[in-house]
Amino acid sequence: MTELDKVVEIFNLVNKTGTTLNESDLALAIITSNWPEIKERFRNSIQDYKNIITI
Repeated sequence: MTELDKVVEIFNLVNKTGTTLNESDLALAIITSNWPEIKERFRNSIQDYKNIITI
């Protein structure tokens, strides 16, 4: 079990009444806490890929 797996498992145990996080949710939270502008870059990239697919 990786450290990330352990953190997700602990969070889910503590947060039983809330939204369950998966590894990608937690990874994004860690990344954006250290690199705030990356969220917008991700959104732009997703839109770019969607535009390519619809062409």
